Amino acid sequence: MKMLAVGTNRGTIILANSRGDKREYNSDGRSGKVFCVALSPEGRTLASGSQDGSLQLWDVMSGEIVRSLRGSSAQGREASEKDLQASRMGSVQQHCAPCRSVAWCPCSRLLASGGDDSQVFIWDTEAPSSIPLNAFWGDRAGVRSVAFAPDGSGRVASGGGRGSIMLFNRESGREWARLDAHADQVLPRDD
Repeated sequence: MKMLAVGTNRGTIILANSRGDKREYNSDGRSGKVFCVALSPEGRTLASGSQDGSLQLWDVMSGEIVRSLRGSSAQGREASEKDLQASRMGSVQQHCAPCRSVAWCPCSRLLASGGDDSQVFIWDTEAPSSIPLNAFWGDRAGVRSVAFAPDGSGRVASGGGRGSIMLFNRESGREWARLDAHADQVLPRDD
């Protein structure tokens, strides 16, 4: 069965299926607008990224938040220049500006997130810690989209606010290719 998830400016998520069933999930109310959502490949977990930079994992059946990936820098408020500077220096382990894109690895365990702070984070959604496995810099104008290679090879792509596409090794964080061919921002593809 096909499913569609949509984040709203009210901080809710609407999940609908091909039979016409629709559910609305409410977040904790502190995260602000929901900018991005992604269903895990097995369809049991929904990831969302919000205005305050937080990420939440939802149980699709119950509509409950099962985990929050929330850092210490910009919780519940817009990021300041000080937050962004700390982020650039590598001392922040979570988005300190709106999260604009989330994507699942084909294995349904790893999650990538990208945001206005120009960072890409890789998360192990089953690990006890909320510390990302890796973080690397995307486009300096912000990361608008992230994606894992569908073959499970460990490659991650990020699309940027200035039109760049950067390809990274998920484990090392090393950039191995960059394409600067777009005239505008690179947005996520809808499946």
